[in-house]
Amino acid sequence: ARNMGGGLALSIPHTTVGGSTISGNTAEYAGGGAYLLGTSDAEPLVIQNSTLSGNVVSHEAGHGSGVELAIGALQVRNSTVAFNRVANANAGGDGIGGGVSVGEGGHTIELISTLVAGNTRGAANVPSELARGIGIDGPPSTISARRSLIQYTPEAGVLNGTNVDNLIGVDPLLQPLADNGGPTRTHALGLGSPACDRGENSAGLAFDQRGAPFARGYRQPDIGAYEHRGDTIFYGDFELHTTTPGCMR
Repeated sequence: ARNMGGGLALSIPHTTVGGSTISGNTAEYAGGGAYLLGTSDAEPLVIQNSTLSGNVVSHEAGHGSGVELAIGALQVRNSTVAFNRVANANAGGDGIGGGVSVGEGGHTIELISTLVAGNTRGAANVPSELARGIGIDGPPSTISARRSLIQYTPEAGVLNGTNVDNLIGVDPLLQPLADNGGPTRTHALGLGSPACDRGENSAGLAFDQRGAPFARGYRQPDIGAYEHRGDTIFYGDFELHTTTPGCMR
């Protein structure tokens, strides 16, 4: 896209993007994977059980390499936003870069059981997981997170909302985007990933992004779009499992 929304551009009231992978797209200014304009906080947009990976924003002051919310409210739940880039960013600041980004003006993003990892900006691949627009256009926007994993600690003040039981500054041990079953590619969680058994399923999703038979939740749900399944023979289940969070070795 010459401007915004390389993979997906929506200007629409409440809608849900689910069970999808948005990957390998490019936009110049914002929303390499997805560029979203909602209507109000009362009608939030939703991304769930989805993966945004390997998307690019090319402008030096670009933002939202994975997903950019320009207006309204967005919930990202049980999803993975990973390895997206603002390739030519030559500046820092709260609003430059970010795998997940919200524009200025009093808008809101809520991350729920979502994994944000390996997103970068600039030629040196500086870590840049979250970005929040700051300016003179109305009140400050907000990014909140609950039971989510953010690999690299955001800049001070970017994660400025309500934050509950998150893992920040830890490596989720993501595997490459691949066919792990189901109709869409996903990032599997590697053995020992701290994302295992640390998420939630408040939306009541029966399956992970891949659909049946990949049940959502084994003990505690995992963070992200992919649910790790430690074994297939006894997954039903007649064996004793550790209660320690982390994918079984």
